[in-house]
Amino acid sequence: MKKLLLPFLFFFASEGFAQKVKRIETVSNHSVYIKGNIFEGTIFSESYIPPRYNYADTIKRFTPSAADITQVEKLVLKDVILKGRGKINDPFICANLKKYLRQYAGFTISGGKKIVYVNLFWKAAILHEEKEHKTFPQIPGPEWKKEWMFYFDGGNRYWRIKINLSSMELFDFEENGTA
Repeated sequence: MKKLLLPFLFFFASEGFAQKVKRIETVSNHSVYIKGNIFEGTIFSESYIPPRYNYADTIKRFTPSAADITQVEKLVLKDVILKGRGKINDPFICANLKKYLRQYAGFTISGGKKIVYVNLFWKAAILHEEKEHKTFPQIPGPEWKKEWMFYFDGGNRYWRIKINLSSMELFDFEENGTA
């Protein structure tokens, strides 16, 4: 049985890791929307400094390319397929990866290593907020394509991870707490 399962898993993994970018569009002077076959997100340029971060003078930034994002998504998917044995160890996240929107920001650390910081949040919650904003314009709508989003609480619907593109490693997995 194990001998039959191994070729199937290899085929699934190679096909699943073949991330493809379907659409890219400029949203603002500092953000680009990107949609792939199983991901959707915003790439923030190196000139964008998210609110609440005061690192402009201490950390070097870079703008992740579409190829960088494709690599990030391959690494995240590969980790999720490990079903809780990788860095992303939450079963709910592993089962629902396609249901998250992403935001990507690039940083360069010592030795020129490229790090992509990925902020993920529950797509249904954003769609609900957008619907509320259309119905009641006085309620601010989510600007996830233009501004870095911060959420407190919400559990595994909101999480972050960093990817070292130089070593192809995931690290600093964090998910929000619940209140």
